[in-house]
Amino acid sequence: MATAAQQALASNPTPTPSQTDRGQSKSLAEADRPRPYEDFTNWTDEDCQKEGSLGETTNSSTGGRVVNHFQFCAWKQHGVTFWAPNQIYPLGTLMFRMTMMARSSEDGRTVTVTFKADEIHVPPRRGVLADIAVISMTPSCSTDKLPAACSITPTTRQSIGLRDLASIGLTFTMQSPRMPTSTNPISRDTGRFRFPYYFTTTTGGQQVDQQIGGVQEFGTSWRCDSAQLTRREFKKEACVFPTLPHLRFNINDAGITQSSQHIRQAQENPNSTDPVPPENGTKTIATNLHRHWNDALKEAQRNASRKACEAAVPIKPPDTDCDEYPFASTLEGSLAPPLPNYDFSVKYINYRDNRRSGCWMGRWLVKDRVLENDEFQVDIFDGPTYPEPPEEPECAEGED
Repeated sequence: MATAAQQALASNPTPTPSQTDRGQSKSLAEADRPRPYEDFTNWTDEDCQKEGSLGETTNSSTGGRVVNHFQFCAWKQHGVTFWAPNQIYPLGTLMFRMTMMARSSEDGRTVTVTFKADEIHVPPRRGVLADIAVISMTPSCSTDKLPAACSITPTTRQSIGLRDLASIGLTFTMQSPRMPTSTNPISRDTGRFRFPYYFTTTTGGQQVDQQIGGVQEFGTSWRCDSAQLTRREFKKEACVFPTLPHLRFNINDAGITQSSQHIRQAQENPNSTDPVPPENGTKTIATNLHRHWNDALKEAQRNASRKACEAAVPIKPPDTDCDEYPFASTLEGSLAPPLPNYDFSVKYINYRDNRRSGCWMGRWLVKDRVLENDEFQVDIFDGPTYPEPPEEPECAEGED
């Protein structure tokens, strides 16, 4: 039986970067080229408040959005009715929006959470309602390891006038201490913080909490680690907000076009790829992958993929490397059980392209804090056109 490579070679030879169809768009300057590990957006409060903002990932369990693993934002619209003394008649309804923006640190086990108010609307001639309105908030933090393994400062209940919440904001800092053990050498810890809040009004000379349409709160999950203790590619400890991270390759970037084309082919048309299963079997190649830190497994999977390349194309084309997908650094690689495994793809591609995509992937895994057994998704997208970079790949060997 002819291999997929042999079947396609005559009519569709492997393109070189100069041969790749780059569409009709104008090539952009090299300085503008976004690498996957540089393609991170820092959201502002305004970005958070825009529905459908580019790059958002909905976290349905919290009602907010996780951005780039390192930011979490959420907002809610509120209306609170103020009453005259003795609850005789309503004075009016105060409308406002509360926004929570949480930013985790890339240089320490901390998360900073800031609350702001805006879109404050009061009934005609009732502006005093916004002047006397006070928000009270009580923070709490819990972990999946030890009850005392995180803390929030300030620790006590905080109160702030609605006008000040709009102009100054209210900020808390969560800390997760480093506590490595033999079973958890990178001190990986997960947990959740909560910020229930109330209106505080004065009745009969005493402060009374007024619920805003029921108990309201903001909160989300977090994860902190000190991976640098055992993995040299990580230089610092950090915290993230758990969500599915996406490794994104631009197929119109001539520096990684062949890698991107190979991944897209493997994902969308796996049965057109090598190795070919026996007896016309079908293949299923994953889009969502899981990283592993087993160096012996990675090398074994690379060797298995090289043998599959040699079986498909016995004479290695010049200036090429054997590219594989799923990557050798993932659990879905060429030796994924049950064996023999055919649910992967190999192809000879330009060695610069192969090493560049592997290098960029390795840096992205560090930047986006993808740890052992973490799941991530590989996306190939049709972005702006870029020429092949003039320099050699930054890494001699990539994390693929």
